[in-house]
Amino acid sequence: MFLIMTVLRRHPAYVTHHALLADSGVRFLPPEEVLHRDPDGVVTFDLTALRAALPS
Repeated sequence: MFLIMTVLRRHPAYVTHHALLADSGVRFLPPEEVLHRDPDGVVTFDLTALRAALPS
């Protein structure tokens, strides 16, 4: 999962689109805050961390 995100960030449109979304109010969380790799290699998404990051 982390490798895929690294590859996607290399795409020429990434910086422009990331900036457009950020300027529109989208907040990007670091992957290490919401994605966790289990010892067996399975990546899970931490919904609790996502909820905690949402504005109240």
